[in-house]
Amino acid sequence: MSNRSPLPIFPISPLKVIEPSKFKEKMEMQVLPSLKKCRSDEWTAIRGKFCRVKGIQDGNPGTGFAHWVFYSAASFDRSMREVSFDLPLGTVVIFVGFTQSEMRFSELAWYFLKYGLNVLIMEHRGHGLSSREISDPEVVKVSHWRDYKRDFAAVVEDARKKGFLSRPLFLFAHSMGGAIGAAVEEEFPLLFDRAVLSSPMLLPKMQFPTFIMRAAAEFMCLIGKENMRIPGSTGFIPPSSDRPSSYKARDEWYFSKRLQFPLFHLSDPCCRWSREALRMDWDISREGQIRKIMTPTLIFQAEKDCLVDPGAQNEFVRKAKREGRPVRMRKVKGARHEIFCSASPTLSRYLATVIGFYFSACPDKPRLIE
Repeated sequence: MSNRSPLPIFPISPLKVIEPSKFKEKMEMQVLPSLKKCRSDEWTAIRGKFCRVKGIQDGNPGTGFAHWVFYSAASFDRSMREVSFDLPLGTVVIFVGFTQSEMRFSELAWYFLKYGLNVLIMEHRGHGLSSREISDPEVVKVSHWRDYKRDFAAVVEDARKKGFLSRPLFLFAHSMGGAIGAAVEEEFPLLFDRAVLSSPMLLPKMQFPTFIMRAAAEFMCLIGKENMRIPGSTGFIPPSSDRPSSYKARDEWYFSKRLQFPLFHLSDPCCRWSREALRMDWDISREGQIRKIMTPTLIFQAEKDCLVDPGAQNEFVRKAKREGRPVRMRKVKGARHEIFCSASPTLSRYLATVIGFYFSACPDKPRLIE
C-alpha cells in the first residue's frame, strides 16, 4: 500500500488470513461455527412503501424492517483471540455494498472479533433480509437515497437501547456502503471515532459522461420507467472464473450461499436506484457537505477497481484536505474492487492497517497475545 497516512495507526503485524486453497473448508468448519455462537439477528422498524417479493412468502417479522446482525466479542471463542481483553475494545459497524448481504462479510467479522471488536452488519433496505420496495428479487430499488441515512439512525438507536454499542464506535463501509457511510459521517459528525471507506462508490464507473447518465436516469423515472432494469443488466449469474485465486475462492463460496436463498439473488439496479445513487454521490461530494466531516477517515482505493471511479475518490480527498478535514487515502496496489478478498500478503497488510487505525482510538491500548 502506498501514500502513508498522517492519521495515527496502532502498529499491528500483518494478520494471518485464510488461504484460497483452504477457504471453503475453513469457513464451514471453523469460521461459521464460531460466529454462530456469538451471533444475534435483529430487526428494526423502518418507514417506507414496501412490497412482497415474487416467489417468496412473508417471513418474520414481515415488511417495514431493516435486518442487521450483531456479533459479541465477549462471547467469541477465547482460543481464537489475538488480543487479551475483559470487555470489548469497541464496535465496528459494517455497511454492505450494492446487492450484498451480511454473509459476504462473515470472514471480515471473524477477523474483527479475533481482535476484540464487536461487529454490527447492517443490510440496507432492498438488500439481504431487509424489506424491499420492488417485487423482483434480483433488482435493487430505493425511493430516496436519504432513506439509507434514516434507516441507519433507527438501527443505531435500537442497538443503543439493547446495549450493543460499546465505544469506541468504528465504521467499515464498502462500495455503495461507502457512499452511505460518507453521508452518515456528514449527517452525524460526532457518532464514529474512526471510519474506513473501502472502495467507496463516490461515483460509479459509467459508459457515458456523468451528466448524460444523470439525465437518462432522471428521464426514465419521469416517464414512469423507474422500476425498469438499467441497460446492460445481467440478472443473477455465477461469478466470473477469470479472477485471481483469492477472489475466486471467496466468490464461489459466497455464490454457493446465495444460491440457497432467493433474497440473496440481487444483481441489478433499476432506473430509480440509479437516479438516487447519482443524486447521493453529487450531494455527499459537495464541499459544503464534506466540511461537516469530523471523524478521522481512511479511504482505501483499489488500483484495479473496475466498478467505481477513482477520480471521484481523489477529488473527495482533495476537497477534504482543502477544508482541513481529517480524511486521507491509501492506495492498494494490485487490488480489485473488493479489497477484503485480495491475495494473502495484500489482505494481511490491509487488515492490519484497518484494525490498527481503529485501535488508535482506544483509550487503553490492546495487549496482543504472543
